[in-house]
Amino acid sequence: MSITQKVNKRISRWPDFKVFRLQDFDDYQDNPKAVSEALSRQVKQEKIVRFSKGRFYKPKATRYGNVRPGQETLVEAFLFRSNNKRKERVAYITGASLFYEWGLTTQIPARIQIASTESAFKQDIKGVRISAKKSDVDKLNDRRALVLQILDVMKSFKTIPDASPENIIRVLKRYIGTFDDVSTRDAERLAQKYYRPSVQAFLGALLEDTLNYESKKLKDNLSPLSQYKLGIEEELLSNTEKWQLH
Repeated sequence: MSITQKVNKRISRWPDFKVFRLQDFDDYQDNPKAVSEALSRQVKQEKIVRFSKGRFYKPKATRYGNVRPGQETLVEAFLFRSNNKRKERVAYITGASLFYEWGLTTQIPARIQIASTESAFKQDIKGVRISAKKSDVDKLNDRRALVLQILDVMKSFKTIPDASPENIIRVLKRYIGTFDDVSTRDAERLAQKYYRPSVQAFLGALLEDTLNYESKKLKDNLSPLSQYKLGIEEELLSNTEKWQLH
C-alpha cells in the first residue's frame, strides 16, 4: 500500500471534526514529503482543511456545506501533539484565557492565550485568535500544566480584572487540594526557579493552609526582611504573617 493510500485510508476512518498534525502519521518521519503531498491532495478535494501550518481538521459534510470543529477542538491542536498514537501535552492555557476559564473574571479575552514548549506565535484561525508565548519549561504533562497555571494565577493575583481576592484564593485552594507529593515538590521547584519571591511566599502559605504542608525550601528562600504586599487578609489565609504576606 502506498503512502497516499495509507494516509487516505486513515483519514477515512477518522470521525468528523478530527484535528491532526503532519507528525501524526507513522510515515512522516521517513517520508515527510510524501505525507505532505498526500494531505495537500486531500485539502484540494475538500476532504480535510488546513487551518494552520502542519495542522488540519476533518470537516463534517452537511447539505449546506462543510462544518468546522468548535473553538475548543481547534485550540486543542495547539495544546497537544500525537506521540506513538498517544497525546503529548506541549502547551497550556494561561493569562486572561485562564482567568476567564477558571471563573476568576467575567471579562472575555480577545485572544486565547497559551504557553507553549514549541514556539511563540500569534495566529487568527477561522475567527479564533490564538497567542502563544514560549513556556519556561521544556517538558509538560497534565499535572505540571496545572501547577504552572496555579503559579501563573498567583503571579497575576493583584492584576486580574474584576476579580475578588476571596474567589481567587478559594479557586487556588480547590486546585491545590488535588496535589499529590509529586505535584507539591514540582510546585516548590518551579516557583523557586521561575517565579518571584512574592509568588513563592504565596505558594508556601497556600500549601500550608490547604495541605498542612510546610515548605522549608520556600521559606528558607525568602529574605526575612521582605514583606510581600498582595492585599491578602488574615481571614483568607491564616498564616499571612508567617509567610510575610500583607
